Amino acid sequence: MKKKIFTLAITACMLAGCREHAEKIPSGKWNYKLIMNSTEIGTAAVSNSFSGGKYKITTEMKMNIGPVSNAMTQTVTETASFEPVSIEINNKITNNGNIQNIDTKAVFNSGTVEVTSAGVTATAQIEGGFHLDGNYILAEMIRHGFKPGKEISARIYDPSLEPEEAVEIKAVVLGEKDIEINGKKERLIHVGQSIEGFKNIDIYMDKNGIVKKAVIIMLNNRIEMIISE
Repeated sequence: MKKKIFTLAITACMLAGCREHAEKIPSGKWNYKLIMNSTEIGTAAVSNSFSGGKYKITTEMKMNIGPVSNAMTQTVTETASFEPVSIEINNKITNNGNIQNIDTKAVFNSGTVEVTSAGVTATAQIEGGFHLDGNYILAEMIRHGFKPGKEISARIYDPSLEPEEAVEIKAVVLGEKDIEINGKKERLIHVGQSIEGFKNIDIYMDKNGIVKKAVIIMLNNRIEMIISE
């Protein structure tokens, strides 16, 4: 359950925008509904801001699956050149009235990360260059004008996936496609994204760079994130 929600948050952190096509990553906030296997299970809200030379991407999710509910807030902070600063994850899981709070914070100093979770702090050295799952991939798509066929690869660090190493993430612009969003068809840019060993995602964004829909196939489940009307 915890890993499923954290990996969903990775998709949400791509929500930002462009013009025709984008020149920069704008600030904003987007609200979504979450659907798993055709059943609505919760909501998400994602905000992206830039201040003091740093980007801050905050993802809030509320999910209910049977007797289990989860409220999660994740904040990713990175520099203007997409260098890692910190990740904070606050997770509250309720199961049949039993409450579990899981708080994790990762702070970066060059290739070293200090992770504090459940009151325990550990330090790891991450080999090779890496980013957080914030704005880097979107910025590269913007830089290349969302050119069909353009593939972008990066090593991404997330303590909920691998606390001591970065994982490979790939995104490719697949062209445009007609997609139904809240009962209306829209012509959207289709981006395919994969994270090694964890999930595959289809992302549909408009020409302003706003993600309207994301479809995640993970652990034999189909999870959809659809922008609210």
